Amino acid sequence: IIFFTTIGLAYSQSIGMLANPGESIFGIEGQYYSEDVEGGSVSVTSLGGSYILNGNLEFGVFYDMGEFKSDNSDLDYNVDGLTYGAYYHMKENATLPLSLKIGAFYRDAIADADWLDDAGAEISTEATSFGGGVYKNIYEKDLLTIKGFFNLHLVSSEIITEIEENDYYYAYY
Repeated sequence: IIFFTTIGLAYSQSIGMLANPGESIFGIEGQYYSEDVEGGSVSVTSLGGSYILNGNLEFGVFYDMGEFKSDNSDLDYNVDGLTYGAYYHMKENATLPLSLKIGAFYRDAIADADWLDDAGAEISTEATSFGGGVYKNIYEKDLLTIKGFFNLHLVSSEIITEIEENDYYYAYY
């Protein structure tokens, strides 16, 4: 679940880097990530969009779907989450040699699996992030623009596990 949160935050809300000063635009983003990990594989798909107001203020919403496949198929699970965030972009100008962005995110996600249902358990996560970045056009010719960028976010996440007690087992914390 922590991996899911980190991947989503790393890729989300980059449309604001494309808006010119004073320009309001809407952008749609999608990402797919897949990796073999010890004991299985991970894949994450993220779909969302951002609205940029006057080239400076960016609001975004993203829906993320993660699938974790274990070598032991009894331990497979899915994670679905929603991310809300905003950035403020300070565009490059005569006194600012590169563009800056600063912003924050909130993410909420929940795991779903048969083995969790069988155990009467629920696992969810909440994450907040604060950070920003710098970016600059490093190459422009005709319709091609290449931007260099560096982002840094401080992420705080909490995994919440709730276990329902019943006659067959007891939960200890």
